[in-house]
Amino acid sequence: MQGITRRTDTSFLERTRGKMRTEANEVMYKMAEFLLKKMQENGLISAEEREKITVLNIETFSPELAEVYL
Repeated sequence: MQGITRRTDTSFLERTRGKMRTEANEVMYKMAEFLLKKMQENGLISAEEREKITVLNIETFSPELAEVYL
């Protein structure tokens, strides 16, 4: 087929991968926080422990909305 060119824009691929990684980090952060909440509700961890782990989760997952979560 003539006239069809293959897109080899590596910056496009890098941006797409970066966006997918960012979205995955958001999901993993929210899941971790949900589990922390359940652990605290069931008396497995204290409020202070949950706060400390939340800070670590933000450092680990780097959610874009970190300011909103705190």
